Amino acid sequence: MGLPRRAWVLLAVATILVLLSRVLFLPPTLEDIDSVNFALALREFNPALHQPHPPGFPVYVGVAKAVNVLIPDPVRALALLSAVAQALLVLPLFLLFRALGATLGRAAAATALVMANPILWFNGARPMSDSLGLLFVMGTQVLLLHGANDPRALVAGSAGAALAAGVRVQAVLLTVPLMLDAMVRSRRGRALAALAFVLGLTAWIVPLLLQSGGVSAYRAAFGGSVRTSLPIEPLVATFTLNRALKTALRVALAPWISVPLGAVVSVLAGFGLAILAWRRSPALRPALLAFAPYLVAHFFFQQTRTLRYSMPYVPLVAWLAVEALAWISDRARAPVLTGAVVAGLAAWSAVRTVPALSEYHREPSPPYAALQAVATEVSRVPGFLVSGHYMFRRYLTQASPALRILPPSPGREIAQLEDHWRSGGVEPVLFLAEGDRTDLESVDPSSRQMLRRWRWRAARRFFRGERPNAVELVRIERPRWFAGEGWLLSLEAGALPALRGTAERRAFLAPSEAPSFLLVAGQPTAPDAREFELELAVAGTTLDRRTCGVPLLQGYDLPPLAAGAGTYAALVATTSRGGSAAGAPFALNGLAYGGRDEFGFVHGDGWFYPESDERAREFRWTSRRARSLLHVPPGGGRLVVEGLAPCEYVGKGLHVGVSVDGVPPVAAVLQDRPFHLEVDVPDGSSFREASLTSDRSFVPDRVQKNRDRRELALRVYDFRLESRAAAPRVR
Repeated sequence: MGLPRRAWVLLAVATILVLLSRVLFLPPTLEDIDSVNFALALREFNPALHQPHPPGFPVYVGVAKAVNVLIPDPVRALALLSAVAQALLVLPLFLLFRALGATLGRAAAATALVMANPILWFNGARPMSDSLGLLFVMGTQVLLLHGANDPRALVAGSAGAALAAGVRVQAVLLTVPLMLDAMVRSRRGRALAALAFVLGLTAWIVPLLLQSGGVSAYRAAFGGSVRTSLPIEPLVATFTLNRALKTALRVALAPWISVPLGAVVSVLAGFGLAILAWRRSPALRPALLAFAPYLVAHFFFQQTRTLRYSMPYVPLVAWLAVEALAWISDRARAPVLTGAVVAGLAAWSAVRTVPALSEYHREPSPPYAALQAVATEVSRVPGFLVSGHYMFRRYLTQASPALRILPPSPGREIAQLEDHWRSGGVEPVLFLAEGDRTDLESVDPSSRQMLRRWRWRAARRFFRGERPNAVELVRIERPRWFAGEGWLLSLEAGALPALRGTAERRAFLAPSEAPSFLLVAGQPTAPDAREFELELAVAGTTLDRRTCGVPLLQGYDLPPLAAGAGTYAALVATTSRGGSAAGAPFALNGLAYGGRDEFGFVHGDGWFYPESDERAREFRWTSRRARSLLHVPPGGGRLVVEGLAPCEYVGKGLHVGVSVDGVPPVAAVLQDRPFHLEVDVPDGSSFREASLTSDRSFVPDRVQKNRDRRELALRVYDFRLESRAAAPRVR
């Protein structure tokens, strides 16, 4: 390959150093759901069963199976494969930069910058396909860059392009443009290269379809994956200027984890691109052919929050940055400048990456830590039923056979629990919950207790976009109430348009030997709701009948409630039009039920549905005036409201207040974002209305151009009723 002996020695040393820097940090457990799918594929390859998930990664699984023969532990086998792949990546990377015209020194500097990239480095210890995919791509690109002048390189590169697509299908964007260009410019070997490409594809497509159970089974599995990812992944699906700008920043900065580090490298890369374009460098065309198609697809069609998707274009950025540094070095007549700056950038990267890798190597991933806690809890107090969100189904299959598990189904996780309770199930449930899901709002909050939450700390930023990167273990006792189909206590409980087809909606209340209270909230979702009527009935007895044209915020005193042994009494909400049952554009979005001596509340109009923030903490937005209905037992109580004000959008000096039954509010003028309000609720009527107000609001779409046209005023994290004797919470 025309390299001096010293270069080969340095490449060998670099390969060993890269291998050690990855092998020292191999993980003790699997982590992201994709890694679980890959581990299952080592046992039985079947993409129709998501072993692994479509498109199937057949070449990757084939290589991983060979490694697994030597290393029986699937975690270590998959992680070690990534480490070895990145170590072997040193040579093709160096040769790629040489093929683009870089000198030995510049090629070495660019290679070092790539291998020190935080995301690439971190993924060199992960049990995932990205590192092997990058090795195949870089090796193929090197061959294809020589393919126009060397028929053997063209044929080998064409075969490599086909096989690379079997490792990661996105590889076609990084190899096929170069292959087609080389075929057009080559005078020999084109037919043989085309044949090599077809045979390479056939070598993995045929086994893929056979192992999936045929074309139909594979197509169904692949289509399901696309439908699942489409709402959350591509920019093109919900394009706005604001999202495009944010995506562009993320594409540029995120691969470097540190914003300042990413800014330095990105600015240098932009400068390098400008210099090469100004010089009309012949290397720019093949470089853009090699990387630009993937960059465009990544920007528009992939979930850019998933940072490992940025690995394929890191070599382009590093090469451009080094070209800029070399130009500056030449002008400054400081030949050591390029190496010194790259060494500094590599050290900066190590400071951010090594602590995260240490945690990754030392601790089990959040899902496996949660499974260990479940096993401990069950051994301490037997009799639990274990379930969770569908994301954890595959993790649960690897739990101890001694656990009694209710396997979750997609979209029906809460409904399955409700079916269990209605059929008489009384045992407590240990539920593995995704932190950003809110569908547990359909279950009585007094029955739910979050035992613990696991999330990466130092490694958290490296797992952005991965699922799951945080887990909550929730203990659920047999609830006193839960909301069934048609009740929308969270947006995950159903779609608003579907209400048109639902005339009868049911919730379920536990029997009570003493009088109890019921709170219900709802609101119209379309102007024609006034044409409909709502009837509420408990255990066949009508409670209320009213129009659907105005918000509902009502409390009811219930007598002792009887039901069949071990079952629940049905709370039925029926909508009708002109005397005939018909689905109405009316959302039932608040429910509370309890004893007369207990506190309770529901949120009415002016409150938006619960959602999760960047740290997976649940909150609700309010509009300028948000109403809630309280149930206060004899003796009165205290209402506490805590949250954040969007001062960055509405300005400081925000006037907020909370009042009960219209009495003068407890108010504050906010100069900072956090707020804390308390108001005494006197004895008297058991049902009282509370209002939370703000004198300013904003519309996100006007600020961020994100199509969110809600009028938002306050972000409320805590809204609670407590006894006046309760000690104030330390803040």
